[in-house]
Amino acid sequence: MANLLPTEEKKQINKEYRLRIVVVYIFSIAGILLIAITLLVPAYVLSLERGKNVSDRLATAKENAKSLEEGRDPVEIAEEIKGRVSLLSVAEPQKISPRELFDLVTFHKPKTLSVESLLYSSDSQEVRVTIDGISPDRKTLDSFVKSLRTEERFSSVDLPISDLVSVIDISFSIQVIIRQGNDK
Repeated sequence: MANLLPTEEKKQINKEYRLRIVVVYIFSIAGILLIAITLLVPAYVLSLERGKNVSDRLATAKENAKSLEEGRDPVEIAEEIKGRVSLLSVAEPQKISPRELFDLVTFHKPKTLSVESLLYSSDSQEVRVTIDGISPDRKTLDSFVKSLRTEERFSSVDLPISDLVSVIDISFSIQVIIRQGNDK
């Protein structure tokens, strides 16, 4: 191919090409920065406002604490609050949480026995739990029921006789009633 452009014009065209690339690059970066700043301004304004609200609340809380408890020892205040909380906790009966119940059942469960479901329902007087599962044999199921009956929190553990009809792979449903409050 014949070289029709003189060397000076080639250099000039190459220089203009590089200049165009630099200009496009600079405008692209400027556009990206402008978009980023535009998107960050609302978040910045929100964080400033929240910071102001937090400092106002903190100042108000400090002011209220000074005016209410002027001259009192913080240890005395803490002991007084602890006493009030203990009065409230004594008046309210202790309920067993579903997590504690699950831990109790898994503690008493033999390894070969599988628990398929644990149904938990409570009212003001008692908590009823239904434990459904499969036992490999009668002996394992019987030991599980006896182990549950030794738990002092359980007031009643009932296994229907009909669940003991099968010899192996026994599907069972155990009804457990749990004591509430301090009536142990």
